[in-house]
Amino acid sequence: MSRARAYERKRGRSHRVLEAEGRSSLRGFFTGGVELDDSVDPGLVGTFFADALRFLNAWEVPPGWGEGVEIKLRRLGQHKAEGLFYPEPPIIVLDHRGPSSFAHEIGHLLDYTCSRALGGAEASMGPSSGEAFGPFLEAMRRRMRAAAPTDARFSGRKGRVSWAYFASAPECFARAFEQCTAELLGEPCVLVRPRERYRSDPLFF
Repeated sequence: MSRARAYERKRGRSHRVLEAEGRSSLRGFFTGGVELDDSVDPGLVGTFFADALRFLNAWEVPPGWGEGVEIKLRRLGQHKAEGLFYPEPPIIVLDHRGPSSFAHEIGHLLDYTCSRALGGAEASMGPSSGEAFGPFLEAMRRRMRAAAPTDARFSGRKGRVSWAYFASAPECFARAFEQCTAELLGEPCVLVRPRERYRSDPLFF
């Protein structure tokens, strides 16, 4: 039997999980649906829903930004990632062990949605490539270059863990948005990492 891919809906989920999805306070925003995995801690689900609503209110996100977007909490072991963003149709997938990449993936959604509004097919027309973000992008890259000799993440390897990946404009934009969210919401918050972790990491400010 084949496994459902990260962006596909899983079958055979428990009645408990289906009930939790139906009661989710996020369904009014993520109109594409809310999907939970049976392996997700019920206590984490409640905290995640509450923090996500706090995020939407703090950033004053218009409801239209969630139109057609689906959000999933599930196992992402084979992807070796904490979160994924699929643009078409828009799907955000977060690892079930902790949704701390939520703000990062929302940053990608923001970048992509703005690009589409401007008539672009890719994020190359989004705010990550805009003039306003340019100075911040260069500042992040300068900090990364300074750390490159001693940081294995910038060793030039191919794929997801490489200089090209970390230094790309969309990735830098999502990380900047993630860090801003950590500063805005404060702690505790399951949607981001602790603020001090960002401040001490060369990938951030």
